Formats: sequence, C-alpha cells, structure tokens
Amino acid sequence: MRKKIIARPIVQLCFTIVTLFILWSCNSDSGSNSRGIEVIDIEEALKNAGEVKLSDYASEIRYYTLESDTSALLGRIADVSMDENHIFIPSSDFMKTLHVFARDGKFIRNVGSKGRAKGEFMAIRSIIPLEDRNAVMVEGGNKAVIYSLDDVKTWEDIPFDKFLAGQESTSRQFNGRMVTSYSQNIQNIGYDGKGNFYLLTMDKKNGEQWLVMTDSTLEKKWEMELRRPVKKELKMKLPNGALVQFPPAYYSGSLYLNDGECVFFHWLKDTAYIVKENCITPRLAVDYGRFRKIENAGNEDDISAHIEYESKSLIFLSMRIPELFDEYADKNGNGHLIYDKIKNRAILLKPYEDATDESHGNVCGAFYNDLDNGMPFWPLAIQGKSMFSFCDAGKFMELSRKYNSPKMKEIASRINEESNPVLIEVVLK
Repeated sequence: MRKKIIARPIVQLCFTIVTLFILWSCNSDSGSNSRGIEVIDIEEALKNAGEVKLSDYASEIRYYTLESDTSALLGRIADVSMDENHIFIPSSDFMKTLHVFARDGKFIRNVGSKGRAKGEFMAIRSIIPLEDRNAVMVEGGNKAVIYSLDDVKTWEDIPFDKFLAGQESTSRQFNGRMVTSYSQNIQNIGYDGKGNFYLLTMDKKNGEQWLVMTDSTLEKKWEMELRRPVKKELKMKLPNGALVQFPPAYYSGSLYLNDGECVFFHWLKDTAYIVKENCITPRLAVDYGRFRKIENAGNEDDISAHIEYESKSLIFLSMRIPELFDEYADKNGNGHLIYDKIKNRAILLKPYEDATDESHGNVCGAFYNDLDNGMPFWPLAIQGKSMFSFCDAGKFMELSRKYNSPKMKEIASRINEESNPVLIEVVLK
C-alpha cells in the first residue's frame, strides 16, 4: 500500500516535467518556470496540525473602530475588499449600496445603488478596487459598474456579457415576477492594476470554460479555452448528520491575481496555473497523499482544498477535513490551512472557540495571537503587507475582558454593542 502512495507523486512529477517542457516555448518570460512548481502537501499539513503563532509571520496587530455613521450601520460583514487607502463593504440591507471607509475606519461615503437602471447593480458578487483610476468596480454577474472615488456621481457601465456569444435563456416565475437565467455566465473577474480585466466564463450546459482578457473599452485582447470541468453530484453532510444531495452540476475553479499574474486554480484537478496570452503554465499543486479522493466515491468524504488568499510569504486555504481530524474542523467539517512559501511547509491550524469566521459565523482554525495576547486571528482580506479581519462590537467587548490585551481593552472602552464591527489589521513581516 505504501508503494502506491509513493509512486503517485513520481508519476505526477514526470507529467509536470513533460508539461513544463511543452509549455516552455509559449512563455517568453521564463521567470514563472524558473521558480519551479510549489507543492502543498496535505498529509504533511495534517501531521503538522496545531498552534501557529502570529508572531512567526507578523510584526504588529492594530485595532480600529469603524465609524458608526447613520448611513453606514453594519451587521455581519459577508464580504470586504481593500486598496491602499480604502475599505469597501457591502451594506447589510441586502447589499443595496457599497460603503466606503478610510483605512483608519473613518466613513467616507456610499457609492452605487441596487437596481436595473444604468449605473445600478442587481447584486454585489465581487468588489474590485481600481487603484490606478481611484475607482471601484462592483460586479454582479454579467454586468459591472465602475464608480469614481473622486466624484460620487461619476460612473461607467461595463457590459461584460457581450463576450457570452450565443447564450441561451430560460424564464420562470419567482415570487410573482419573471426571472431569466442564461446558459453562460461570468464566474470570476480579476484585475491586474494595469487596465486589464480577466473574465472566467462558463457554459452551464456543457461545462466549457474560457478565460478572456479585455479592458474597460471591451476590446478583446485574447481568449483561451481552459480545461473542461467535471460534472458531479454534490452531497453535503449537515451538522445533525443528515446527508443532502444536490442535482448534478459542473464544478470548475476560481481566478485570482497575485503580483499582477493571473492565477487559475482548478478545484477538481488540484492545480493552480499562471495564465498568459495563449499560454497556461502549472504554478502549484495540492497533493493529498493517502487522503486523495477515490474515483467515483461520494463527495461527502471529499477533502478538496480551496485557495482563499495569497501573500508574498503565505498561501491561505480552506478545506474539508477528514473525519480522522475532526477536532480541527468546524461544525460543517471545514478547516483552515496555511502554506509557508519560504519554508515549503503546510500546517493545519488549530481551531479556537473565539475565532469566528464573520462571513459564515463558524468557529474556525486561526493564528494564536501572541503579538498582544489578544483574540485569535484569521484574515478575511489581504492587501499589500497587511491581513484584515473584523469582529462584532458586542463580541469584541466580551473578548476584551477575556484576553489580556491592552489594545483591545482601549478600543472596547470607546464602543458599545450598537457600534459597527471592529477592524483588525495584522502587518506581515
């Protein structure tokens, strides 16, 4: 049995070497290949499960109060995005607008509104800062709107759906109104800070997936068909042990930008690729070792990982945890891992009762906060050399009494239970 476990990485390595040789000619900049392919070893991460000190990776922790302006009262923060000078948070009332705060927590203004008219959005699916234009883009599916941060009345509609050629539509009644759904949609949008957008599109009928590069003029610079995703039945265990089965659907991957490079992470192939014009190059792989999913097995035992964020030194992942390591999982069976890019080491983080994922409300794996002896920390966003998280004001006040952090106690003395959540910034080394 052990021989099989060892043989699989050797086969993968041979495939990777051949793939790199083939792709070398399509990459005029050999820097990506010269770095080699990083491998995140899940077996190692589970063996290394335990406490990770924040001071190992960070030099300072700061706490800010988000100004409780009457036009920006926040509940649970489900999403957040940042640039060098701003914090962008969707409103709690069904995302009807986008709140803009300064990095020190001071409220600046609201931008945009929910609706079907020009300059309005139907949903806030992703928030993309455009620092080179001092603007922010709100993307809600196949349409996006760019709002200027210099002049709140200046906006620009970006109809990205023009790239979804020949899509079919179906209509149905829902809550007394007609709702139209399309066979093709835009799954992710990335921005490289140089005027270029990367659109990850998918046809829900056959799973075809394309990556399109364009700019705000919607001039198509190039497009590439990506590896076709796999159609699966999704089964999910509920906290009470019940098993829920969903209809078959295509599960593919996600797109993010790292240091200006477009990275496509294929969930089912466990591989991340750097994508350039007419070229896709393997960048990192996730190796599950003996926990690798058996083909055709029910995915209630699937332990596939998902990349959440990446900094210069760390990759942050969430993952379904094998039952053998239940003590490291939240009530839904999920856990948090980090991959140290400097030490080439993966670690499953110990969960803490006081480490709550504000976007889902679950107890989760986190860093032990030895910087100021405060509450445990897990990032909800990363920008530059800083990681960010939030904590409900009432809970923050409670935790300030539990932990011996002078910084937490000082902030707690200036807020009440009705205040906006507290912003936590951790400065990476």
